[in-house]
Amino acid sequence: MFVGHVVLSPPAGPSPFGPGWVRLGPAIPEYLAVSRPERRGGSQAGDGWAPLLGDRLRDGLFDRRDQLFIDAGISGELLVARVRIVLLLMLFVIQFIPGGDHQTMLVAMPLNGFALFVALLFYALATRQARPWLGFISSGADVTLVSLGLLGFLFLGQPHNTVNSRDLFDVYFLALGCASLRYNWRVCVLTGVLAVTQYAGIVWFTASRWPLNDPTRYARFTAGTFDWSVEGARFILLAAAAVLSTFIVIRSQRLQHMSAVDRLTGVFNRAAFDRQLTEEADRARRYARPFAVAILDIDHFKRVNDTHGHGAGDSVLRGVAQAIRRAVRKSDMVARYGGEEFAVILPETNAELVIGKLKILRRAVGEAKLTMGKRRRSIGVTVSIGVASWPDDGSEVDDVVTCADERLYEAKRRGRDRTVGPPASQRRLDDKGRLGAGPPELASPA
Repeated sequence: MFVGHVVLSPPAGPSPFGPGWVRLGPAIPEYLAVSRPERRGGSQAGDGWAPLLGDRLRDGLFDRRDQLFIDAGISGELLVARVRIVLLLMLFVIQFIPGGDHQTMLVAMPLNGFALFVALLFYALATRQARPWLGFISSGADVTLVSLGLLGFLFLGQPHNTVNSRDLFDVYFLALGCASLRYNWRVCVLTGVLAVTQYAGIVWFTASRWPLNDPTRYARFTAGTFDWSVEGARFILLAAAAVLSTFIVIRSQRLQHMSAVDRLTGVFNRAAFDRQLTEEADRARRYARPFAVAILDIDHFKRVNDTHGHGAGDSVLRGVAQAIRRAVRKSDMVARYGGEEFAVILPETNAELVIGKLKILRRAVGEAKLTMGKRRRSIGVTVSIGVASWPDDGSEVDDVVTCADERLYEAKRRGRDRTVGPPASQRRLDDKGRLGAGPPELASPA
């Protein structure tokens, strides 16, 4: 059986996609560039382990993640906001259990009230328009509030409660547990680093300023004596909890990635597309912002399989998927819709605004040569595209997808290798990206 790889040869000239459509280098447009994962098979002469390690670190720490995981993190932040309020209410009730330490209540009660106010603020932000950075801010606030509570004992003249508190110290672990619900391992790392460094700074400051084991000053030692071995164990426990929460998130992301990605093409599968489309529709209704759906089909794909073999067909699918991923924005979602069909979700835009760029994408795929196998055989393929948007082409998600699918088949009927979208009577967006006035219903293009 023929098994080959695809090398996309870009058309000459600068990238025609305009502002916001980024290219990776000065010579090859970004929508036809080879991604770093494609280079796993080996390295070029002169490449060493250091550049590859640097690439891995940059990919893991600074590159934007897939939209599916970004949305999972945002939904996780909303869950954390709710859990935070419930936990604070539970901690508030604990203060009224008989037999509690009076001095601890002097710190815990006002801290709990302030933390509840902050929790309500974060909940309002998460429900209004959550952003990926919100998890970092709220996690840092969770840890810092615990540290402020421990510092509060110093103002009350109780340094032993600062370094030996069993009630407030345990809240660090609640903050680390909430961080693992955000579906972002970076947040877990940040929370762990903050917890360890802040607590270590508090212990060092307290031990250096107060004679904690002086029997003439603290004869009763009601909160226990100070022991560096105990504090060292606490540092290790905090670090271990951070590492555990980080690996739990990484493992969960790995499992979701395996269940959401099409193994052949590397783009998302149909199930992930359906879930993301539902979430995008909910977000669009909440903020009155449109979104578009494009469906692409490779023309005469059966002819490729019959002429060159199914291995060549697989290579064509991978090459076209790569070209689509390079052409769209990073906030867009590309999925294999079924067979030789692909679908793209384009948030905060409508079909009329993206149809020109989709036409350019279609021409770029048609002009590219797919070189396969050791014999370097080149073939060319074309795609047909149908695009529709919410709410212009339907108030329900299924209506929008059906409209895009009908326009795809309209492109097929017109001779293939073309893009069919709405007429020019679509509602346009205002200067803030919100829906403007215009006719709610559209006729199918002739």
